[in-house]
Amino acid sequence: MPGQQAFRSYSIAGGMNGEEAYAGDYITKNNPDIVAEVYEEIRGPAIKYVYVEEAEPRGWNMGSWLMSQTGNNWGDPLSIWHNERSTLGFADGHAEKHRWVDKSTIEMSEAQTGFPVPPGEGEDLAYMRRGYIWGKNQ
Repeated sequence: MPGQQAFRSYSIAGGMNGEEAYAGDYITKNNPDIVAEVYEEIRGPAIKYVYVEEAEPRGWNMGSWLMSQTGNNWGDPLSIWHNERSTLGFADGHAEKHRWVDKSTIEMSEAQTGFPVPPGEGEDLAYMRRGYIWGKNQ
């Protein structure tokens, strides 16, 4: 419709052959071992997500959803649209509405910044790290 902007609320995870992957520093797709390019390179596809709900202040998602492999920082923020839940699409084809438990995760989504997780929290960050592909056969 005229005057309406299109909005894409899902991004591909960087390690799932997205734009690039994040492992401490940005590593481009020129490194063939950093991303899974075919289904056979995904170990445990039922727990490895491909699509993540994301929104960012620019109004559209550029590239991939990226996260840090270490430390207590998210990297890219998530979107939480569904009563403290986000929908994730997994490599085996199923989708899940995941409920976030850390207060800081909700705050990070509202602020749309990937700020650090405070002490005493981190369950959500750990969950997303377990489901992220950090390289082939991960």
